[in-house]
Amino acid sequence: MGSFLPVYYHEELGMGIPEIATILLPTFLLIGLLPVVLLKMVSNFERVISYGIFLTMAFYVLLMFVRNPIVLGLANGLGIATFWPSFNLLLFRLANQTQEPEP
Repeated sequence: MGSFLPVYYHEELGMGIPEIATILLPTFLLIGLLPVVLLKMVSNFERVISYGIFLTMAFYVLLMFVRNPIVLGLANGLGIATFWPSFNLLLFRLANQTQEPEP
């Protein structure tokens, strides 16, 4: 997805560097800040993974119909910021549960 989207933005949507940078700014702001806020607000952060799946799906639907870089950046950031941190945390917790205690 990382290498596909800038090419899609440029080739299919006709966006230039400023518009692509406008998409990336809210995306990376949400990726950096939203997981920190959610960790403080949500007790079982692994449940957020389902929201991340639906928000990522919504981003790809929006990508077909919306050309506004701010909307695309927010949608992409919400999907990434809710899915990947919760997915990684879930993997970490599951991996720790399967380890056998040392004698």
